Amino acid sequence: MLGLRLGFPILWLEIMACVGLAVVVVFWALLGPVARWMVGEQQPLHEGELKDLTPKDRLEAVSSARQTLMQSATGMVVIAGVVFTAAGLTYTARTLHTTGQGQITDRYTKAVEQLASKAIDIRLGGVYALERLATDSPRDRNTVYAVLNAFVREHSPKLQAKAPDRPATDVQAALSIVIHQDDPNAADRINLDRIQVPGAVLSGAKLSLASLRDVNLRGAHSNWADLNNATLIRADLTNAGLENTDAHNANLHHAKLARTDLRLVNSHNAYMIGTNLRGADLAMADLGGVDLSSADLRGAILDMTNLNGANLTGADLRNVRGLSPDQIRKAAKTNKSTRF
Repeated sequence: MLGLRLGFPILWLEIMACVGLAVVVVFWALLGPVARWMVGEQQPLHEGELKDLTPKDRLEAVSSARQTLMQSATGMVVIAGVVFTAAGLTYTARTLHTTGQGQITDRYTKAVEQLASKAIDIRLGGVYALERLATDSPRDRNTVYAVLNAFVREHSPKLQAKAPDRPATDVQAALSIVIHQDDPNAADRINLDRIQVPGAVLSGAKLSLASLRDVNLRGAHSNWADLNNATLIRADLTNAGLENTDAHNANLHHAKLARTDLRLVNSHNAYMIGTNLRGADLAMADLGGVDLSSADLRGAILDMTNLNGANLTGADLRNVRGLSPDQIRKAAKTNKSTRF
């Protein structure tokens, strides 16, 4: 960047000098040799030729030619002025762009420094400063989101530590920015594996293709979220609110969804092998084609639940409500290990 700031003005001065020299040469040629050529003087007149022309005639001819050439020269000056103006505007635009990039770099550096502060209000300011930077500079958006993603992972409690009932304000703010990106290709870059943010607000989250292995989202609010094709292996979503969530093709192997609100969830063709769904509310949920083999569904609510093509081999369905064993057998695949 520094090279651009110094190199471009030097090049600009060199171009100006060359153009100025060219203008001087053109004016000398127009007012001298070219003017004589236009009136028939290929070279300075000899003594014999001077006798054929009176001084007045020769002066008038050359003056007329010079007047014509001066008009042409004036046009050239105007054109040169336009060229100089355009070049100046280009230089100004480049200077402004370079200055703007420098300001963005300064803003980014300051915001990242704020994230390292021990004061939560300063960290929160850094989070929102990065969000604004992502809006102002699309070319830096992926970098900003990667930093915020890392901030959430590093500032959530470790797996061995007891997590609070809800995430810290700065962590929740960063998490909200990460999960609500407008870029449709951003979700597959989101990696929130093993974060502990129980009670987090994830409503409307855009987490298609995201990785959420071993996360602690107990009691989280995640209604209307997009979790299709997301990876939630061993995720803890106990007592969470996931109503109206799109989780088709999601991987929920051995996830904990006990007493979770899953009403109207679309989990079509999801993988829920060994998942704990004890007491979960699955009313009007779409579980068509879901692999629920060895899942624990004891006490689950299955009012108007779609189980067509679901795999319930080895599943525990004791005390479920809403569908009878015969209705379940008719819709889903069961075997001798399925318990009613």
